[in-house]
Amino acid sequence: MNENQFNKVAWFEIGSSNTEETQQFFNNVFGWDYKTNNNLNGINYGRLQESSEHHMLLKDFSR
Repeated sequence: MNENQFNKVAWFEIGSSNTEETQQFFNNVFGWDYKTNNNLNGINYGRLQESSEHHMLLKDFSR
């Protein structure tokens, strides 16, 4: 039987009015790349991730 996976962080989400600067910060600090995902009912989201692991959603508040 697998170990219980409850009480572990699945993802977190932040908003930014300057997503380009935020992307650069997380890339410099953690080495995470940014992948755009604009298919969420008109909401501009992106994923900060390392290889295929998703770490964070970034919502664009500049509009």
